[in-house]
Amino acid sequence: MTDWADAAIDAIIAAAGDHIPGTRPIHAPGIGAIGRFQASEVASSFSDAAHLSGRPVPVTVRFSNGTGSAHDVDSDPLVRGMALRFHLGDVATDVHGVMRGTDEADMVCMTLPVFFTRTVDDFMGFLESVRNVPLRPTPWWRTVVNGLRLSPGPSRPLRPGEPGAYEFANRYVPARQAVVWLTSLSVPQSYVTSVYHAVHAFVLTTGERPTSVRFRWEPVAGVRSAATGTKGNFLPQELRDRLARGPTEFVLRMQVAEQGDDTSDPTTPWPEARRRVVMGHLRVDAVGADQVEGNERMTFDPTRLVPGIAMSDDPILRSRGEVYERSFARRLAVTTPGGPPG
Repeated sequence: MTDWADAAIDAIIAAAGDHIPGTRPIHAPGIGAIGRFQASEVASSFSDAAHLSGRPVPVTVRFSNGTGSAHDVDSDPLVRGMALRFHLGDVATDVHGVMRGTDEADMVCMTLPVFFTRTVDDFMGFLESVRNVPLRPTPWWRTVVNGLRLSPGPSRPLRPGEPGAYEFANRYVPARQAVVWLTSLSVPQSYVTSVYHAVHAFVLTTGERPTSVRFRWEPVAGVRSAATGTKGNFLPQELRDRLARGPTEFVLRMQVAEQGDDTSDPTTPWPEARRRVVMGHLRVDAVGADQVEGNERMTFDPTRLVPGIAMSDDPILRSRGEVYERSFARRLAVTTPGGPPG
């Protein structure tokens, strides 16, 4: 385990300002659910992965807010997350009522369609900017100047970390698309009325034939924002109430790369004209009965894959497994007596 993974975790925690030890450094507030995924008829023609074979697969889903702060609320315009675990092989329910599979694959997604940097070193620079640029009122005379550069609009107050993100993007061009998306985020009506992007490219294989793709989840309920004036923390209870009335669904759609599309760069979207294929449907059935074992003590890792789907040459993606593993060990050391050293 290299020191940079700990440095990245420490920088993310420091940027939050009021992080609670033992919780995730980011995407700390969340709620777990259970459901089923079934691949489309064409999915197996692209990949030999077990969860794309067409048989129903049990799934654990965690919806979250993209913050490590204890004080950010659902009515803030935050990034939202949707992480999934596909339970493959022989699946059983443990003493906590949590599904476990003999083989498992994860998918980690967020409401931003692109990432902030192309390399790990640049991401560390981004975290330093978010942490160290102070939150200051903007003088009126700066409004015109800011309009000519990448700066937040005057329609809402700045959140901690945003000034640093704007300053970083003014120096680092690849971050600008992600920061523009960050400024345009709205508050969703529900966790299940947002589109979630896996951001990175992956390589699907069937036999010897590779296909580079990007994934996203599209809500069957449609993309809907919360009513004007909605305040406080409401998303977990909204999900409980919604699922008590019946299941909700997502469509898994993939975008297929063509020659010239950069699979190593998560900061740049591929052209919208690229072919899109429906790869399956997710039905979210119920909120998990045990939110500790089935949610908070799970770690979702985008590098946890199975044969038939592999990582691309994206250096950010390839670095994430190490960070997630170290973060989980540190959380477990705080929450479990005798857990691994942190």
